[in-house]
Amino acid sequence: MISSKGKKVCRQLIISFISIFFCFIFFSADSFSQNPIEIPSQIDPNLLKNYSPTELQKMLQDRNQVPTNAGQDVHNRRINDTKTNTRNENDTTKNNNARGSSNPEDVYGADLFQNRSILELTELSTPPPDYPIGVGDHIIVSLWGGADFETDYVVARDGAIFPQGIGKITVQGLTFENASAVIRDRFRRVVPASTNMSVTMGQPRSIVVNVSGEINNPGPVVVSAFSNALNVIALAGGLNEYGNMRNIQIKRNGRLIDSIDVYKYLTRGDFGQHLYLENNDFIIVPIYDKKVLASGQFKRPMYYQLKANEGTKDLLRYTGGFTPDAYATGGQIIRTVNEEQTIKNVNLLEVTDEPLFNGDQVVVNPINPGLVNKVVIRGEVAYPNAYELRKGDRLFDVINRAGGITPNAYIQRAYVYKHGADSSVLHADKVDISLADLNKNPNSIYNIKLDPNDVIQIFNRNRFADKEFVSIEGEVRNPGTFPRFGNMTLKDIIYFANGIKPSAEFGRIEVSSIVDIDSAQNGLKPTRTTVTSYNIQPNLE
Repeated sequence: MISSKGKKVCRQLIISFISIFFCFIFFSADSFSQNPIEIPSQIDPNLLKNYSPTELQKMLQDRNQVPTNAGQDVHNRRINDTKTNTRNENDTTKNNNARGSSNPEDVYGADLFQNRSILELTELSTPPPDYPIGVGDHIIVSLWGGADFETDYVVARDGAIFPQGIGKITVQGLTFENASAVIRDRFRRVVPASTNMSVTMGQPRSIVVNVSGEINNPGPVVVSAFSNALNVIALAGGLNEYGNMRNIQIKRNGRLIDSIDVYKYLTRGDFGQHLYLENNDFIIVPIYDKKVLASGQFKRPMYYQLKANEGTKDLLRYTGGFTPDAYATGGQIIRTVNEEQTIKNVNLLEVTDEPLFNGDQVVVNPINPGLVNKVVIRGEVAYPNAYELRKGDRLFDVINRAGGITPNAYIQRAYVYKHGADSSVLHADKVDISLADLNKNPNSIYNIKLDPNDVIQIFNRNRFADKEFVSIEGEVRNPGTFPRFGNMTLKDIIYFANGIKPSAEFGRIEVSSIVDIDSAQNGLKPTRTTVTSYNIQPNLE
């Protein structure tokens, strides 16, 4: 039981508390309320032409935030804000993210999260038309021509921007395209008709997105509302070596709303449903299903993450296919089975889809070097070289393709070395042929059928004859030895010797000819010589 004295004290305390409360409300009412602003139903646009920049700024200033000084450059303010929010190059968190994003194994798609451009989330002056406006977004309205003005409006908690002389404009939930149209319409009512106007996006709102799973730095990440799931993952340090790039899940309020396959994004530009992230969304990265190594003659030989139902067909699509020198019909799959390595041969050109398992290595070796359809022709043809062996080609066909034989060709004998251009053949078979029927009789027995890597050898007829010389001595101006040519006469050799001297005995010249030699002496010792005397006139006739 409370005494009467105690009750009296309690009443006094209650009365004092109530009095203090109402005094607080009365004296602080100005600080908790705005003076009502009379929003004019119609403003004469011609009045704005005579407004000074200060008056125009005051009339159209943003009532949702602290007014800025008249004439202040909004763009410079945004740039300075950006510089203030930029991390220092020596920032520990940034360095940890850079180190964490590097992967010890070269996995296709992993470098996407190491690209610096995906980390640098710059402001977009023109966001996508379907970007939803939300609380905290900044919208810049610029006027010039009939009225010169620019300011940055922020979307308040009530979802509206508040130009003082125009009144609240509700934009929350509208797409940027629709919000721009609404803002233009409201401003057009109060500005001169000749005024040009632009509505752009300023600083977007910030949201908190939670990242979990196989991430280097899991946890909440503060990002711009323009950001997508890949931006957020990159800012969180990227995926670790077990992160699944094929099934990045986005959850909102405990419900899966989208999943992203990085390989679809890289190969087809498919980015899922193109959802905009919201505050407190979750991005979850599970462990990959399987990782396979493509080795050898692939266009992109590296590790690939595959889904549970994907096999060689999908792997080949991600690698970009084979290189031109790939031995694809002799593909190999190296697989660990029961703690032992096994090998399986697969024709990757014909197989529809061979199943692959985690840890498999698909190997494609290069083909053996060397042309398989060539014929080589050497010697006395116009263009000795290697030539294509076409179906049904015979000897005379390839010789004519090489420009035909030269005038010095020895047509009585030529050789064809079967498979002589194949380095693996140690002893090539030789076929003797005659070229006497070339371009005369295509059915000649010497017009043989050729095989790949055959070598045709055509000789120079001068290889089978020695050079002949003629010597002149005595009373001539230039005695010596000269090469003998066909149909050479005594008069020709005297001309070579620059004619006879005046002291020569005209009328008698002796010519000594070797008509037989001793073959046992290698042609060096004559066995029979004839001497013939000629009478010659002063005019060498």
